[in-house]
Amino acid sequence: MLQVFVNECNGSGLSTAFQTRLYDVLAKWDGSDGGGKSVASGTNRIGDVFSSATAFRNAVHDDLDDAILSAGWKRCTLVQGGVSYVTYFRSVLKTALDALRNAKEVQLRRDNSEVGRRRQAPMDGEAFKAHQDAIDATTFQKAFVLGLYVYSDASLISWSGGTCTLLCPACIRLACLLASVRPHARASRNIHVLGLLLTASPRLFAFSLSLCYLFQAHYLYPIRIRVFNDVSGVVCLLTIAYVPIVRTLKEPGSRAKATGRRWGVLQRTLYLAFIEAIAASHSGHVLDESIGGYKLAFLRVLLYACDRPEERAILCMKAGNFGKCCSTCEVQAEDACSEKGVTAAPRDVVQTLTRHLEAAKLGRTTRARKRRVMLEMESTINAFVPALASLGGLGTVPHHLYKMIAIDPLHLFIPSTRTRVPLPVPAMCAQSSSVDVAWRLLSLLGTSLAQRRNRQPSLVINRGRAFGFLCSS
Repeated sequence: MLQVFVNECNGSGLSTAFQTRLYDVLAKWDGSDGGGKSVASGTNRIGDVFSSATAFRNAVHDDLDDAILSAGWKRCTLVQGGVSYVTYFRSVLKTALDALRNAKEVQLRRDNSEVGRRRQAPMDGEAFKAHQDAIDATTFQKAFVLGLYVYSDASLISWSGGTCTLLCPACIRLACLLASVRPHARASRNIHVLGLLLTASPRLFAFSLSLCYLFQAHYLYPIRIRVFNDVSGVVCLLTIAYVPIVRTLKEPGSRAKATGRRWGVLQRTLYLAFIEAIAASHSGHVLDESIGGYKLAFLRVLLYACDRPEERAILCMKAGNFGKCCSTCEVQAEDACSEKGVTAAPRDVVQTLTRHLEAAKLGRTTRARKRRVMLEMESTINAFVPALASLGGLGTVPHHLYKMIAIDPLHLFIPSTRTRVPLPVPAMCAQSSSVDVAWRLLSLLGTSLAQRRNRQPSLVINRGRAFGFLCSS
């Protein structure tokens, strides 16, 4: 019975239908379904506490919401395009500082004389140097760059893994509240269902806890960060927000309206998570306790790893290969992969953001529609303002808004059913690799899946998986 359910359910983050099936499995497990056969031993049966599967689902929903909010998360209902969406987030600044304090080894400054021409560690990069120089030019106090890597992927939802250490205290708290399980209380509110499961069977509790992990499936996808200054060697991704999945509704112009809602929900969720970090990125954040002798931190986003569709949404650029489709330069789509693409001028951050602001202002009214369309087509942008542009170092000096994006090859370049995991490939700069082979492999990066399938078999390694990126020697 349990094996069949595990094989058929959709993993962690059960949908409402599978939560109902979980209730049926538990009721059959303890004999409260009226069948008369009981597999588990225990005094509290699930049917005695929850009169129906609906009451069970409501109790799970309420307990998880309470655990999330008590662990420092915030909940906000966003109304975008007339549709309500619920998003969860926590302060990026507080999360990053807590992670930095708990790190075993940290590096706060980049010594230019020591680094020289060496480029071995992320701290040796030019991006960190540019942000550090910009901060040193604006303040005379001892300050450091609190650098962040940001990751998001709208195709990876509740089953995408990540760090769940935040939930561990909440789960322990739920398990310790066994005494509060009252058989005669209202079944739909304030019932600690996980405590009931632990009373019935510890193994079943562990199984059910893994299934009821945080959110229901296919409703939210995570945004995670990594603290750049943590050089202990352990990669720790911290979830800072969950963006609601925006689905296409049955309405006139449904696709265009759904796309607009996705942009709005993503930008507003990012703003909620980074709202405290925005001020800290410009004027600095004074620490309560010094870290490594420094008490002033400037938060900066150095890299945002995502796929190409997510890149367009984050930068509020139009999707598709037309106009100025490149996010880093002003090359036209028809001139890409040509000499003009090599010599094209980089995108002007201030000029493009000015057009974003004007287009967003005109988008709130029906007047000057031609002007708004002209602004959008001039830079291939949408009538939204990127939330991350308000961060210091992206919209201000050194203007790295269009340099922070790193295209994630996680599911872009290797075909599979759901996700595509990048393969480590041999170094292309080895003597055995010709320039022609390297160029052909690089040409895969800008092609679609359908185009790659029409390539010659020599461009795809065995088992049908294509090279997605180049590795250093």
